[in-house]
Amino acid sequence: MSTDGKVLIITGNSLTGLSAIQHILEKEPSAQIRACVRKKCNAEELRELPVEVITGDITQTHLLDPVFDGVTRAYFSIPTSEDRVRITKCFVDACFKFGVDHAVMLSTLQAELQDTLFQKHFNEIENYVMEHANKPVHLKLCDKGHNRFKPTILRCAMFYQARNMYLFVPVLQTGHLYLPLRDCALAHVDMEDVGECIASILLDPSKHENRVYNLVGEYQRGNMIASAISMGAKVHCTYENVEPAIMMTSLEEIEVKPWRAHALTEMVTWYQSPQSQDIASDIESIVGHPPTKFRHFVARDLKPMLEVETVEN
Repeated sequence: MSTDGKVLIITGNSLTGLSAIQHILEKEPSAQIRACVRKKCNAEELRELPVEVITGDITQTHLLDPVFDGVTRAYFSIPTSEDRVRITKCFVDACFKFGVDHAVMLSTLQAELQDTLFQKHFNEIENYVMEHANKPVHLKLCDKGHNRFKPTILRCAMFYQARNMYLFVPVLQTGHLYLPLRDCALAHVDMEDVGECIASILLDPSKHENRVYNLVGEYQRGNMIASAISMGAKVHCTYENVEPAIMMTSLEEIEVKPWRAHALTEMVTWYQSPQSQDIASDIESIVGHPPTKFRHFVARDLKPMLEVETVEN
């Protein structure tokens, strides 16, 4: 495994960032990891881990020297904000300025189709990243340009952990899973598998240079998702197909921002289209084991979460 230089995780307290850190430490306990957060108060979950924690803002390039010092590999957790494209371009530019030749970023399935807002965002990001692939990054004054930018893009299905998308709290309260899927299948994936893929690539990046991977856990119809929740979490759950407007309204009711509620609904509805189906997963080729099944996620994570919410309610 390549362990030269420090591994930078931005942001270290993001769900995928934290998962990547934990998987790196499991695979290579001696790895030098720097976790960047926007504010010190966001670093609570990192304090017990053997990582260096630093504050920084990727858009403030002139203040990033301490963040990138000694870093050769980096993962950037793309934000969920509307200006994610601009912010991610700042990260790519910083990789060139500070000599980071291996970078990992997430995207969405079939971004090039640009059928949805998310696909449009990530298509622009992917294009910017790949336009810079194989171009020299800055190292020292005498650098001959041998170190070149070699990104890896992970196109992810929707996360099993997408609590807002599945409306887990309403499921608990009403026993219904509302999704605008008709009888089509949704592709989704365990975020822990994604974190492990990020870790594997960062620890041995030479195998994954300039590659684009698809990360899919499994395809499931709405009734299969509801059945897995019902059996695994021991709660009553049935699937009900709804019009997109109903899902969007439900998301807004639990305080998802309107633009994101629209984008999430649009992405789920996209799975009614033929081109969304049967996308092969690359997870096993990266980490050496098959993707985690949704039912295993339910038993591992969702059941305990629902039990806590039952007590609180």
